[in-house]
Amino acid sequence: MGICLSGRDETPFAFGETLTTDIANYDGDYTYGAGPNGEYRATTVAANAFSANAFGLYNTHGNVCEWCADDYFGDYRNASDSAVARLSGDPASLKVLRGGSWINLPRGCRSADRVRNSRATEDLLVGFRVSCGLPA
Repeated sequence: MGICLSGRDETPFAFGETLTTDIANYDGDYTYGAGPNGEYRATTVAANAFSANAFGLYNTHGNVCEWCADDYFGDYRNASDSAVARLSGDPASLKVLRGGSWINLPRGCRSADRVRNSRATEDLLVGFRVSCGLPA
């Protein structure tokens, strides 16, 4: 699983202040900020259906919520700024999901938005991203 950073983004989305259905798969019947209404596809799309972000990653907003290595905590107190997953040590802890899915409103696709779920969850709205770190 990829590690979710507790970054302090300057914009709500990797692509800027708002989101459109030209660059992400979400419920386009709803808007965020000054963004326009768009298409509601009501299903997932191919991983490369939209342009990659600055890191070469596809679908970081919308399509499917992504499992993160982090355990869920109610807030970021005592969280590290490093890329190390934040773990509670409890094997039954809830995990973090980020990025929103095709059924979400654009607000749920924001970089800062996160939800929690059981590790046993199997759902058409949930997926994962395989990632690796670069050698030091």
